[in-house]
Amino acid sequence: MVSAKSSVIAPHDCLNRYRQRVENDAAAIAALHSDGCAASQLVAARVESVDSVLKDVWKLFMASHEARSLLCLVAVGGYGREELNPHSDIDIMTLLGAGCDETVNRSIEEMVRFFWDIGFEVGHSVRTLSDCISQSSADITVMTNLLESRYCAGHEPLFHKLESSLQKPGIWPARKFFAAKLDEQEYRHHKFADTAYNLEPNIKEGPGGLRDIHIVSWVTKRHFGSRSLHELVDRGFLNDDEYTTLIEGRNYLWRLRNELHFELKRRDDRLLFSHQLKLARNFGYVDDDANRGVEIFMKTYFSTVKELRHINQILLQHYKESFLTRKRSRIKVIDDKFKMVDGFLDLARPEMIADCPEVLVETCCIFQKNPNVRGVRAKTLRLMRSNRQLIDAKIRRKPAVQSMLRSIFATTDRLPETLGLLDDTGLLGRLIPQFKRITGQLQYDLFHVYTVDAHLLNVVRNLHRLTLAQSVKAFPLAAQAMSRIVKVERLFFAGLFHDIAKGQGGDHSELGEKESFVFCKKMGMDDYDSHLISWLVRHHLAMSFTSQREDLTDPEVIARFAVKVGNQEHLDHLFLLTIADMQGTGPTVWNDWKGKMLEHLYLATSHALLTDTLPHREMEPRIEEVKVDTLAVIGRNAQLKETATQLWALCDDEYFLSYDANTIAWHVANCAGTNAIGLPSVNFRVHPSIDVYQIFVLAAKSEELFTIIAGAIDRCYLNVVEARTHPLKTGLTAFSFVVLVRQPDVGYSESNLRKFETEVRNAMIERVVDHSPRVVARDRVARHIAFPTQVQFTQSPNCDYTIMEVAAQDRPGLLYHVVRALLDHKLHLLSAKITTSGARVEDVFFVVDRDDEPLQDESVQRSLENQIIAALCSENK
Repeated sequence: MVSAKSSVIAPHDCLNRYRQRVENDAAAIAALHSDGCAASQLVAARVESVDSVLKDVWKLFMASHEARSLLCLVAVGGYGREELNPHSDIDIMTLLGAGCDETVNRSIEEMVRFFWDIGFEVGHSVRTLSDCISQSSADITVMTNLLESRYCAGHEPLFHKLESSLQKPGIWPARKFFAAKLDEQEYRHHKFADTAYNLEPNIKEGPGGLRDIHIVSWVTKRHFGSRSLHELVDRGFLNDDEYTTLIEGRNYLWRLRNELHFELKRRDDRLLFSHQLKLARNFGYVDDDANRGVEIFMKTYFSTVKELRHINQILLQHYKESFLTRKRSRIKVIDDKFKMVDGFLDLARPEMIADCPEVLVETCCIFQKNPNVRGVRAKTLRLMRSNRQLIDAKIRRKPAVQSMLRSIFATTDRLPETLGLLDDTGLLGRLIPQFKRITGQLQYDLFHVYTVDAHLLNVVRNLHRLTLAQSVKAFPLAAQAMSRIVKVERLFFAGLFHDIAKGQGGDHSELGEKESFVFCKKMGMDDYDSHLISWLVRHHLAMSFTSQREDLTDPEVIARFAVKVGNQEHLDHLFLLTIADMQGTGPTVWNDWKGKMLEHLYLATSHALLTDTLPHREMEPRIEEVKVDTLAVIGRNAQLKETATQLWALCDDEYFLSYDANTIAWHVANCAGTNAIGLPSVNFRVHPSIDVYQIFVLAAKSEELFTIIAGAIDRCYLNVVEARTHPLKTGLTAFSFVVLVRQPDVGYSESNLRKFETEVRNAMIERVVDHSPRVVARDRVARHIAFPTQVQFTQSPNCDYTIMEVAAQDRPGLLYHVVRALLDHKLHLLSAKITTSGARVEDVFFVVDRDDEPLQDESVQRSLENQIIAALCSENK
């Protein structure tokens, strides 16, 4: 403490003393944390330390003013509610009353500067009482800040006057305040995709985080005038178990936040991958046979925030019923078990749960089947959560329960909302124990951005969306497939189970196949339905794998896939599940080009199944059909028809199997009038139906051309998703690329088209073989997830080319490095499929040697593999 004499010492004379005092206090708090001090004690110690310093500094600067002025120092915001983590901001306000003059303002400025100089990061405001009233009336953020205000130093009666003024009913009445805070939370949750289960969560602002507890605290304070959350127990809004869970969850998040602040030596509330790894080690989590320590650590986190979010939802629902509904409730009896109270579903006789636990599941069915039900009453939600353990193996085996669960999945009306209700109350994990096991399970694979349980529910929501009328315009082919689905419950169950075996070690598809079949049989499904669901789980990756990593113009690829699916029913189900799975994995996984490739595979396979012929038997009819369709696109233009005849005479069959009629007609138009003087010919266009660029290049044959073009495309900041070469019989070569814009600010404009064309053509004319790919910072997530570069070789089914698969972290110039390695090894690239999922790429290259034979020399394969790995593993800075 500063002695009484300190008030006459010039502030700058005791700056070092206070700075040392702040550092000593910080070190003492850090030592408490290292010794395992409880998070709540640590937070209290930090508040006590700051209080002590601020009060002494206030005396140092303001003692001479207090004698003639009414003013006081007020703690607001997090500091006001006595919640300070090691590097939290310290929010304060100087409240001015009568008698304050310019000298007071100067002293306040000097005091705030002093706070910063001694190491406090303060947020400071100066307001009069009337300022507080007017600003809080106009801005709920100010009102919320002041609602948490706490007296710190100075003229205490002035602070009490502020408190009483803020309680006046005209300033944000409790009903209006609650409605605004509810809107605020919904908006905040929406920014986090309405899920607490993002793999890099925000422990303060994310759903289920500290801010959700603050919302409850603010509403409690405004409505009841109480700072104590325990008053919610006394008033019947929380039971003792929920209060304990709420406080323990808050303390757990405080502990995480403390550790994060100490580890980073600054304030940060994001659990980034790099932070997760450090905190998991600090908390003593270690790897086991099936899971990494960090995954176990994060599963604890996600389980905690899930509970906190559910308590938040119950409380807010309780508040809705108490604050926003009329005093005299409208009651409508549904049957002898259920009623509606002001539009919310309620159990007529809660005591029947003990004798008939299946009524908990029936509640969800009634909610789903009654569109007029706005939600479930808070006390019923609480009963559902607190009695969920009654749903045990015996209850699950009851035919009535099995029938209700099947009916929920068989009904498209309100399915996502009903699954949300089952999940929020914990009943979903009781009815499907496999789902409970993966709740909070992470997937460290560079492209999943949600926990397994959140991903599974996202996939079911995406499948449900495809049943809606509005999906017809966005996904017409998928809508057609969905219209043929006889039992949607089989599709929805497959969506919920497709990743259910994640985190067990081994192949999750194979393990999931067995688990889903056993579950379906226990649910009373017949053999056919059980086999269909388990088959979908087993093969849920097959369609995305084939469409993105195999050559869809190869008839044998379509033949193999047609044999795998067997019939149109299996194909329809797998097509829909694949779309929903890809879209539910993360915002960067799905794009229009992947959708087009998926549709290509679906249509080709469907045609093979419909005609009962495998593609290799119908190549000639398909080629003729493409030619006829192309001539129809060309129309009556005689010159283009003549060019088409000349071009087609130079092309092999594969060319016609690679493109649709519209694209071939564009190629023909580009070739019309082109002569040796005009070569190389480079043409860009925006695809007619999806947001990708198509590139068509015609040039004299050269071993180096593909490498040159790949380097030029990289310099244009474009991302190749498909590449093909077509040697023509006259010594010319045609190249075809599909590319995406890599930078968001580089749009699909006509001026960019011409600029890109010039860049590529000039590179070809100048023979720019050597290219240094752009150096960019490595993806932040990729830096903390080990994903080694892998190169694998297999032979095509007919052994006429070699398939080279490259899996690596994405980086600029990846295609260039690969084709440069092929050039150095005197190999030819026939085509390539480039698949990027988040920060990870899985590319497939179809290659032959100089004699157009497959690459079978293992020494050459190893040399090629080593060069590619060396190039792709060079560190980006």
